[in-house]
Amino acid sequence: MAVASNLLWLVIFGGMVFFRRSGSAGAGAQPFIATAAVVLPFFGMSQLLLNHFGFDRSGFRALLLSPVPRWQILLGKNLATLPFTMGIGLALLLLVTLTMRIPALVVLTACLQFLIALLLLSMLGNLISPLLPCRVAPGSLKPTKQPLTTTLLLIFCHMFSSAMLSSAFLPPLVGWLFARAGWLPAAPISLLFSAVELFILVVLYSLSLPHLGRLLQNREKEVLRIVTQDVE
Repeated sequence: MAVASNLLWLVIFGGMVFFRRSGSAGAGAQPFIATAAVVLPFFGMSQLLLNHFGFDRSGFRALLLSPVPRWQILLGKNLATLPFTMGIGLALLLLVTLTMRIPALVVLTACLQFLIALLLLSMLGNLISPLLPCRVAPGSLKPTKQPLTTTLLLIFCHMFSSAMLSSAFLPPLVGWLFARAGWLPAAPISLLFSAVELFILVVLYSLSLPHLGRLLQNREKEVLRIVTQDVE
């Protein structure tokens, strides 16, 4: 269902692109359009990315009994979302590339920004999932009844995740400012800043995994209680 909601965005966004009168976008707008294409799927899948164990329900017992380190469970959960987010993001990126004649350098930068968005939400999801687990009812995306405080905190976390995704637009913004000032072209500057931001996030993600794995290990019994209780 989460993937289907993103496919709806693909249809809407694709229709807007195809029915434009002009086949090309301005050079200043192209980096932002490409970034929006790869970041858009994360908004529709935030419930999956920020609630790793809510859909496991009783299946979480298998993870609890698994002998693997808990950080590997978190890593596996992050990688499991990659095919869905990448598939939809690349489809949108290909669509805007062909219809708006976006240069290859801008496309490469957008691919780096996809990884930036994935790492950002993965780290946030690895933190929130053990702290605020939420059981999702079978056959739907509807969470089961939960305390008001938990609900408010989850709403805040989803809003915060949207704010975090905006950092993927910083490299295109820096590139646009450089080009506006007449210093350097926007595309290579955006690519450089994207590579630097991605490197920093890879380091932070690697450093956070062991600590968040220990957090999951300390909270796993509470997570099991919440995701397995049948409350309507």
